[in-house]
Amino acid sequence: MKINDIQEIIKKIEWKSLKKEGGTCEYVPETIAELVTNNQNDREKMYWKYDNNVVVQSYLYDGAFYLIPFLIEMLKADDIKEKKEVYNLLYEIGNGSAEFDKIVTYKTDSYPFEYYIPCENGVSLPLRIACRNAVLKGWNVYITEILNEKSLFRNNALELMFSFIEYKVIQKEVLEKLFEKEKDTEFYQVAKEYYDEIIELIEHDVEI
Repeated sequence: MKINDIQEIIKKIEWKSLKKEGGTCEYVPETIAELVTNNQNDREKMYWKYDNNVVVQSYLYDGAFYLIPFLIEMLKADDIKEKKEVYNLLYEIGNGSAEFDKIVTYKTDSYPFEYYIPCENGVSLPLRIACRNAVLKGWNVYITEILNEKSLFRNNALELMFSFIEYKVIQKEVLEKLFEKEKDTEFYQVAKEYYDEIIELIEHDVEI
Protein backbone atom coordinates (compact mmCIF):
# COMPACT_ATOMS: atom_id res chain seq x y z
CA MET A 1 0.00 0.00 0.00
CA LYS A 2 1.28 3.45 -0.94
CA ILE A 3 0.08 6.95 -0.13
CA ASN A 4 -1.53 7.31 -3.58
CA ASP A 5 -3.60 4.18 -2.91
CA ILE A 6 -4.74 5.58 0.42
CA GLN A 7 -5.71 8.86 -1.24
CA GLU A 8 -7.89 7.01 -3.74
CA ILE A 9 -9.71 4.98 -1.09
CA ILE A 10 -10.29 7.98 1.14
CA LYS A 11 -12.29 9.60 -1.68
CA LYS A 12 -15.01 6.97 -1.18
CA ILE A 13 -16.14 8.80 1.95
CA GLU A 14 -18.39 11.83 1.58
CA TRP A 15 -16.20 14.11 3.68
CA LYS A 16 -18.32 17.19 3.04
CA SER A 17 -21.04 15.54 5.14
CA LEU A 18 -18.74 15.20 8.16
CA LYS A 19 -18.31 17.92 10.73
CA LYS A 20 -15.22 19.70 11.91
CA GLU A 21 -14.72 22.90 13.87
CA GLY A 22 -16.66 25.59 12.02
CA GLY A 23 -17.53 23.56 8.94
CA THR A 24 -17.09 20.25 7.14
CA CYS A 25 -14.18 17.97 6.19
CA GLU A 26 -14.27 18.24 2.40
CA TYR A 27 -10.57 19.18 2.38
CA VAL A 28 -9.40 15.76 3.66
CA PRO A 29 -8.84 13.83 0.37
CA GLU A 30 -6.72 16.61 -1.11
CA THR A 31 -4.63 17.31 1.99
CA ILE A 32 -4.08 14.00 3.79
CA ALA A 33 -0.76 13.33 2.03
CA GLU A 34 0.65 16.60 3.36
CA LEU A 35 0.76 15.04 6.83
CA VAL A 36 3.63 12.86 5.60
CA THR A 37 5.40 15.08 3.09
CA ASN A 38 9.18 15.34 3.29
CA ASN A 39 8.88 19.07 3.97
CA GLN A 40 8.78 19.56 7.73
CA ASN A 41 7.11 22.97 7.62
CA ASP A 42 4.33 21.66 5.39
CA ARG A 43 3.82 18.63 7.66
CA GLU A 44 3.57 20.76 10.77
CA LYS A 45 1.22 23.22 9.09
CA MET A 46 -1.09 20.42 8.00
CA TYR A 47 -0.93 18.74 11.40
CA TRP A 48 -2.22 21.90 13.05
CA LYS A 49 -4.91 22.25 10.41
CA TYR A 50 -6.23 18.82 11.35
CA ASP A 51 -5.59 19.29 15.06
CA ASN A 52 -7.59 22.53 15.00
CA ASN A 53 -10.42 21.04 12.95
CA VAL A 54 -11.28 17.40 13.70
CA VAL A 55 -10.00 17.49 17.29
CA VAL A 56 -9.82 20.90 18.96
CA GLN A 57 -8.19 21.12 22.39
CA SER A 58 -9.08 17.43 22.85
CA TYR A 59 -12.70 17.94 21.74
CA LEU A 60 -13.69 15.49 19.01
CA TYR A 61 -15.69 16.10 15.87
CA ASP A 62 -17.14 13.20 13.87
CA GLY A 63 -14.63 13.67 11.04
CA ALA A 64 -11.91 12.46 13.44
CA PHE A 65 -13.42 8.98 13.67
CA TYR A 66 -13.49 8.39 9.92
CA LEU A 67 -9.92 9.65 9.55
CA ILE A 68 -8.39 7.08 11.94
CA PRO A 69 -8.12 3.98 9.66
CA PHE A 70 -6.35 6.03 7.01
CA LEU A 71 -3.87 7.40 9.54
CA ILE A 72 -3.09 3.87 10.72
CA GLU A 73 -2.66 2.68 7.14
CA MET A 74 -0.28 5.58 6.51
CA LEU A 75 1.97 4.25 9.27
CA LYS A 76 2.24 1.00 7.28
CA ALA A 77 2.64 2.51 3.79
CA ASP A 78 5.75 1.51 1.85
CA ASP A 79 6.61 4.99 0.61
CA ILE A 80 6.04 7.05 3.76
CA LYS A 81 9.14 8.04 5.72
CA GLU A 82 7.72 10.76 8.00
CA LYS A 83 5.30 9.55 10.67
CA LYS A 84 5.59 11.91 13.62
CA GLU A 85 2.55 14.03 12.77
CA VAL A 86 0.44 10.93 12.10
CA TYR A 87 1.31 9.48 15.50
CA ASN A 88 0.62 12.80 17.19
CA LEU A 89 -2.78 13.09 15.54
CA LEU A 90 -3.70 9.51 16.48
CA TYR A 91 -2.73 10.30 20.07
CA GLU A 92 -4.92 13.41 20.16
CA ILE A 93 -7.90 11.61 18.63
CA GLY A 94 -7.50 8.46 20.74
CA ASN A 95 -7.41 10.53 23.91
CA GLY A 96 -10.02 13.07 22.87
CA SER A 97 -13.35 13.79 24.51
CA ALA A 98 -16.94 14.44 23.49
CA GLU A 99 -20.36 14.46 25.12
CA PHE A 100 -21.59 10.91 25.73
CA ASP A 101 -24.65 11.55 23.57
CA LYS A 102 -22.50 12.61 20.59
CA ILE A 103 -22.97 9.55 18.38
CA VAL A 104 -21.47 8.25 15.14
CA THR A 105 -23.42 5.80 12.99
CA TYR A 106 -21.43 3.91 10.40
CA LYS A 107 -20.81 0.75 8.40
CA THR A 108 -17.47 -0.94 7.81
CA ASP A 109 -15.77 -1.65 4.51
CA SER A 110 -12.95 -4.18 4.78
CA TYR A 111 -11.21 -3.87 1.39
CA PRO A 112 -8.33 -3.30 0.95
CA PHE A 113 -8.24 -2.47 4.66
CA GLU A 114 -10.91 -1.77 7.24
CA TYR A 115 -12.36 1.73 7.20
CA TYR A 116 -15.66 3.35 8.14
CA ILE A 117 -18.40 4.94 6.06
CA PRO A 118 -21.24 7.08 7.47
CA CYS A 119 -24.49 5.11 7.30
CA GLU A 120 -27.86 5.96 8.83
CA ASN A 121 -28.71 2.28 9.40
CA GLY A 122 -25.29 1.21 10.63
CA VAL A 123 -23.63 0.63 13.97
CA SER A 124 -24.01 3.45 16.49
CA LEU A 125 -21.47 4.31 19.18
CA PRO A 126 -20.62 7.35 21.28
CA LEU A 127 -17.99 9.27 19.31
CA ARG A 128 -15.43 9.17 22.12
CA ILE A 129 -15.66 5.38 22.46
CA ALA A 130 -15.68 4.84 18.69
CA CYS A 131 -12.51 6.92 18.28
CA ARG A 132 -10.66 5.17 21.07
CA ASN A 133 -11.63 1.73 19.78
CA ALA A 134 -10.59 2.66 16.24
CA VAL A 135 -7.16 3.95 17.32
CA LEU A 136 -6.67 0.78 19.35
CA LYS A 137 -7.05 -1.29 16.17
CA GLY A 138 -3.61 -0.08 15.16
CA TRP A 139 -2.09 -1.69 18.26
CA ASN A 140 0.10 -4.18 16.37
CA VAL A 141 1.44 -1.39 14.17
CA TYR A 142 2.48 0.63 17.22
CA ILE A 143 4.12 -2.38 18.88
CA THR A 144 6.05 -3.21 15.71
CA GLU A 145 7.31 0.37 15.62
CA ILE A 146 8.40 0.25 19.26
CA LEU A 147 10.36 -2.98 18.77
CA ASN A 148 12.02 -1.80 15.56
CA GLU A 149 15.46 -0.52 16.55
CA LYS A 150 15.86 1.23 13.19
CA SER A 151 12.68 3.29 13.54
CA LEU A 152 12.90 7.03 14.15
CA PHE A 153 9.39 7.12 15.61
CA ARG A 154 9.64 4.70 18.51
CA ASN A 155 9.05 7.40 21.10
CA ASN A 156 5.88 8.50 19.34
CA ALA A 157 4.60 4.93 19.17
CA LEU A 158 5.54 4.33 22.82
CA GLU A 159 3.64 7.42 23.96
CA LEU A 160 0.58 6.34 21.99
CA MET A 161 0.72 2.78 23.36
CA PHE A 162 1.07 4.03 26.93
CA SER A 163 -2.04 6.21 26.56
CA PHE A 164 -4.03 2.95 26.53
CA ILE A 165 -3.09 2.31 30.14
CA GLU A 166 -6.15 0.10 30.62
CA TYR A 167 -3.99 -2.52 28.86
CA LYS A 168 -1.13 -2.12 31.30
CA VAL A 169 -0.49 -5.86 31.70
CA ILE A 170 0.02 -6.25 27.95
CA GLN A 171 2.16 -3.11 27.91
CA LYS A 172 4.32 -4.65 30.61
CA GLU A 173 4.86 -7.76 28.47
CA VAL A 174 5.73 -5.67 25.39
CA LEU A 175 8.34 -3.67 27.28
CA GLU A 176 9.85 -6.75 28.88
CA LYS A 177 10.31 -8.18 25.38
CA LEU A 178 11.92 -4.90 24.36
CA PHE A 179 14.36 -4.94 27.28
CA GLU A 180 15.68 -8.38 26.28
CA LYS A 181 17.40 -7.03 23.16
CA GLU A 182 17.35 -3.23 23.31
CA LYS A 183 20.74 -1.67 22.54
CA ASP A 184 19.74 1.99 22.42
CA THR A 185 20.44 3.11 25.99
CA GLU A 186 18.52 6.37 25.63
CA PHE A 187 15.37 4.66 24.38
CA TYR A 188 15.82 1.92 26.97
CA GLN A 189 15.72 4.56 29.70
CA VAL A 190 12.61 6.20 28.27
CA ALA A 191 10.87 2.82 28.05
CA LYS A 192 12.03 1.95 31.58
CA GLU A 193 10.32 5.05 32.96
CA TYR A 194 7.05 3.97 31.35
CA TYR A 195 7.63 0.44 32.62
CA ASP A 196 8.15 1.58 36.22
CA GLU A 197 4.91 3.53 36.10
CA ILE A 198 3.07 0.50 34.70
CA ILE A 199 4.45 -1.71 37.48
CA GLU A 200 3.31 0.78 40.10
CA LEU A 201 -0.19 0.82 38.63
CA ILE A 202 -0.31 -2.98 38.54
CA GLU A 203 0.95 -3.32 42.11
CA HIS A 204 -1.69 -0.92 43.35
CA ASP A 205 -4.25 -2.48 41.02
CA VAL A 206 -5.15 0.94 39.67
CA GLU A 207 -7.86 0.89 37.04
CA ILE A 208 -7.96 3.94 34.77
